Amino acid sequence: MTGPFPPKIIAATAPNTGTRVYLTADDRWTPDRTLAEQIEDEAHAQIRLLDAEIHPDGALDAHLADAQQKTLEPVTGI
Repeated sequence: MTGPFPPKIIAATAPNTGTRVYLTADDRWTPDRTLAEQIEDEAHAQIRLLDAEIHPDGALDAHLADAQQKTLEPVTGI
């Protein structure tokens, strides 16, 4: 048995600028990660990803990404 599905967002690349963009709940691409739709169900995530791939509307290489951005902790005690 696997653990709970970690929240995901759909990320892609804007073809005109090469910048990272994120899919919103109303099917827009935004460069603002905080506006990305947070998907907490694996089946829903797969459906949204397929939809993004079929109708990219200005985004390339759509993929699922962790909703929680990893942050680097400062190294102490060196």
